[in-house]
Amino acid sequence: GTGTSMAQLLWLSLIMTRKPEIKERMKAEIESNLGQDRPRLQDREKLPYTQACILESLRRFPNVPLGLPHNTTCDTEVGGQFIPKDT
Repeated sequence: GTGTSMAQLLWLSLIMTRKPEIKERMKAEIESNLGQDRPRLQDREKLPYTQACILESLRRFPNVPLGLPHNTTCDTEVGGQFIPKDT
């Protein structure tokens, strides 16, 4: 429902507030691929970084707990993206 979607958007907003470089990179990706158009579901293939941020917020802050918490045990890199330990 809308409650879980709103909660997830709030988590993503918190992440972007705490890490403005993430917000700026998402904004730049959206503007360079979509201009002034609103993002649509069909645009997600054009926005891999934004999509990754959304998926990461879902992973880190699930609205409905399913299973055990997931954290990295050491600094690592996946697909060229650095992932720090304990995130």
